[in-house]
Amino acid sequence: MTHDPACHQDGCICQPLSEARRGQRVVVRHLHGGAEDCRRLREMGFHEEAEVRLVCASPTVLAQVKDARVCLSGRMAAAVLVAPVM
Repeated sequence: MTHDPACHQDGCICQPLSEARRGQRVVVRHLHGGAEDCRRLREMGFHEEAEVRLVCASPTVLAQVKDARVCLSGRMAAAVLVAPVM
């Protein structure tokens, strides 16, 4: 994992959700993109500090958020910056 240039916080090591490994549990650190896209992602449960498990990715992303499975386009999944759950 490397610093994503879309993340503007120094020292943040995160990656787009679309690049996480299948089965990996991650925590949402940042959302980037337009205001409308970020609002929609938060409505679906992808808010900062939310825990997510990647179910599969290719080319769309299927993720478990709490008790729901949510499918995102590759573009939307790339807007969700995550870090591994420690």
